Amino acid sequence: MNYDFEYYCGCDITVPTKPAKPFLRGKHTSVEALAYAEALVEYERDLASYHEDKAFYGRELNSRREKFFDILAIDYKISTRELALTWEEAQCHASADDLETVYTVFDSLISFIDRYNASRKDNFLKGK
Repeated sequence: MNYDFEYYCGCDITVPTKPAKPFLRGKHTSVEALAYAEALVEYERDLASYHEDKAFYGRELNSRREKFFDILAIDYKISTRELALTWEEAQCHASADDLETVYTVFDSLISFIDRYNASRKDNFLKGK
């Protein structure tokens, strides 16, 4: 199964950068104080924009992850609960935090679970 990991991890979405708050040195002139006040107004405007961008980024990333997990549940024919449990375990065993690495471990865990369940079914049918 091929998945567009770059899309689902939001690699194409710019991570918002928090603006730097201006500062006013202790001994300042009135011209510096006025420039600081103007910079502070601009900072507050930029900060509001940053919070909006950050909220959008979070919503978009969550939406993409939900779509990815919905597709995985369908492709692997498992419930969302089984997927969440297995994905959480995969995250614990993945050597990196990127989506593709966690998916590789997830796929291995699902394969192991399938083999284990098949062996239990075989043993049951054989009466062991």
